[in-house]
Amino acid sequence: MANLEQSAEELFGVVLDLPPEQRPAFLDQACGNAPELRRLVDDLLANNDRLGSFLGRPVCQLVNESTPSGNFSSRHSCLAAGTNLGHYSIVEPLGSGGMGIVYLARDVSLSRNVALKILPVELSTQEDLLNRFEREALAASALNHPNIVTIYERGQDGSTHYIAMELVEGKTLRQLLDAGLLPIRKTIEIAAQIADGLAKAHEAGIAHRDLKPENLMVLPDGLVKILDFGLAKLAIGNCETSLPSIRTAVGTQPGLILGTMQYMSPEQASGGSSDTRSDQFSLGLVLYEMVTGGRAFQRPTAAETLVAIIREQAAPIGVRNPDAPAPLCWAIERCLAKEPDSRYKVTRDLARELATIRDHMTERPQKLFEVRSTNLPIQRTGFVGRRNEELYVRQLLLREDMRLVTITGSGGIGKTRLALEVASSVAGHFSGGIHFIALHTLSDPALVPSAILQGLGIKEAGEQSAVEKLKEILRNCSSGSMLLVLDNFEHLVAGASVVTELLATAASLKILVTSRAALHLYGEQEFPVPPLALPNSRALPPVDALSQYSAIALFSFDNILWHNPTLECAAIVACGWILVQEGSSKRRVRHVLTPNRRLGFR
Repeated sequence: MANLEQSAEELFGVVLDLPPEQRPAFLDQACGNAPELRRLVDDLLANNDRLGSFLGRPVCQLVNESTPSGNFSSRHSCLAAGTNLGHYSIVEPLGSGGMGIVYLARDVSLSRNVALKILPVELSTQEDLLNRFEREALAASALNHPNIVTIYERGQDGSTHYIAMELVEGKTLRQLLDAGLLPIRKTIEIAAQIADGLAKAHEAGIAHRDLKPENLMVLPDGLVKILDFGLAKLAIGNCETSLPSIRTAVGTQPGLILGTMQYMSPEQASGGSSDTRSDQFSLGLVLYEMVTGGRAFQRPTAAETLVAIIREQAAPIGVRNPDAPAPLCWAIERCLAKEPDSRYKVTRDLARELATIRDHMTERPQKLFEVRSTNLPIQRTGFVGRRNEELYVRQLLLREDMRLVTITGSGGIGKTRLALEVASSVAGHFSGGIHFIALHTLSDPALVPSAILQGLGIKEAGEQSAVEKLKEILRNCSSGSMLLVLDNFEHLVAGASVVTELLATAASLKILVTSRAALHLYGEQEFPVPPLALPNSRALPPVDALSQYSAIALFSFDNILWHNPTLECAAIVACGWILVQEGSSKRRVRHVLTPNRRLGFR
């Protein structure tokens, strides 16, 4: 029975991270022909709905769930302003955490504001919940470090248990990440502070076990605070100092999965024992997301995510963000080692390494406005069949009153190649450089400014948003007129307003866009690309005459044989004809689709 209960607890930890509508189907598959296991998991979920879900919702939502009389449900009542608990006076609710409701309160004895986390009276009779609540206070109060939230005291007023802690005002790391990719410099500064705070906790023998962006607060001055030690435990196996006084208070049943699934270590995900090096893995996942903008092991289902954490390797950081410094990539990759012994022996070593990377960047600051002159891709084949179009678009672009030209047309018609040819031909007219921005890999219109910054060779966006930093660069660019070539804009039209913002910022800026559809912006000049000329498919032109048509010349034998110099025979299919070259001679073979759809020749 003990093994069955352990399996139920492990499965419960996985199911809890799933949306409620996905849970039944997942349990049907996971439990199979084990109805008793299913019953135990259902009981755990039902109990969580009565207790845990209450604690996990924002206070503003709880307050709205009022009785018809307008009062909060008598089962879970919010404390009114002016309520006294010990020497603390409630001011207003701030939110709810994993272990209780958090209030802004006034410490009347010391005349200071504090954050007061309170375990509601209705829940204080739950032994497991009360133990975890007290564990958080005990674990965090044993630590004194600027990057760890300060616990003032743990108290009790009647049947109400509370923790008084430092009032931290800022944004969670999750809020910062939701706003967009952070600059590398800021990422390293945050990372170094987190690691320093973790190192302090680990030296005291305390592992956090639930490190994630939601538990990391960044203050307006840049200071980082680690929050919520509600899952903390004494890490006996890998610590430099022990705290016997909390040894019995923080034990956890073996095999129980604790923590937030997306940020678990392999040993947590498999229900094994964990120590401080588990926090290193979680920190590696947080840093990976900060540097790349995506989670290392994000999968469609909870089960697949756990399997990926345990067995799979994360995509290389350098592939997802080529601007990430190599030493930072190495540090993150070491944190993400599957085996704890392959990570840092002690977290202090990681903290020192990140501090060195940070200090090195401070000593050698990058020039934020050093924009490269051009980055047009090199074309390895000749430009065929669009000389008239090139001349027309070139003239449009060089008109003084024309600042936005959009080349439109169906996919594969040659918009990008035409734009590149035009851009190359006008290079002498743009002393500020011509910059090619490939947008085909983007899925979020909000990332267009970041892509432009990268195309300009700007690796840092500072403290401002990407679009504001981009505007500042354009305003301060003293090298002259500039041309941006924005390629493949069709799937990002919802973010086209940024084009207007940039043009309004810099009078010397012009933009050439390729898209399957016009952007429909003020001042835009659309140029639809016509199809290349084709021969009459009913006529039988000689081979030499066929090569005069642009559609066929585009696929010239010279191009084929240039890419494949060892070929003795080359063939092109175009306009209903197959042209074959053997050595220096050419012959034409007409092909016909027969009724059974097979290819025949004559």
